[in-house]
Parts: sequence; C-alpha cells; structure tokens
Amino acid sequence: WNIARTGFATLSSLDEGWYGRGIYFTTYAKYTLPYLLKKKPAIIISFCTPGDIWPVIENPREEKSVAGAALTHSYNAHYVLTTSKGFPHKKKSNKGVYDELVITQENQVMPAFILLLSNKNFLSLTGKF
Repeated sequence: WNIARTGFATLSSLDEGWYGRGIYFTTYAKYTLPYLLKKKPAIIISFCTPGDIWPVIENPREEKSVAGAALTHSYNAHYVLTTSKGFPHKKKSNKGVYDELVITQENQVMPAFILLLSNKNFLSLTGKF
C-alpha cells in the first residue's frame, strides 16, 4: 500500500484525468472495481472536504472539456455524475449513476479505513460492472 507510506498522488495511470488533474474519489465502491485488478485489491475509505465544487457536465472528449487541465480557477474540486463507463450521466434517471470527485490538495482528505477485498470471484464482479 504505497499510499499509506507516501500519501495520495495526482498520477494518471489510465488517462490524462478526464475531469481535471488531481486526486480522484468516488462515493460508489462498485465504481472502483475496474481499478482494482491487482493481486491484493483494496479500497481506501476516506473523508473528503472538497470546498467549493465546480460541477463538470462536459464530455471529456469534447474540445472545451476540463480533461487534463488544472481545476477551474477559484474552485477546490471538480465533481461529475457519471455512467459506469466514466462519461457524464445525462439521463434524468438515477439508474446507473456513479460519481467522481477531483481534488488537488492531499490535506482535503483523511483516510479512515482500508477495505481489503478477496480476489476470489473478483473478475466475475468486474464483468458485471
């Protein structure tokens, strides 16, 4: 658990940061499953104080999106409702809604628990996502 030793980092291992450069969080444990394909999967349950939040509604593939950009000036976080594929959720239904919170300051986060997951049947869970 490198995070426990070195702290959170604003590294982008999968993309440039679709909703801005920063440290990403979600309130949906199920949404983290695709990121947990490791020998010892774990989820860090944290308290976040996002401060002033910029609501992101732009598709990250659009020309004027916040993808890879710094957080919007005078805001402390970006927040977006997403689909399971990570794109902005546009429907009026609550079905299939997840979220992403992007912050830049590690002092906005207080880790509370480390949830260790068994990787037995783990691939079947991610397939259902």
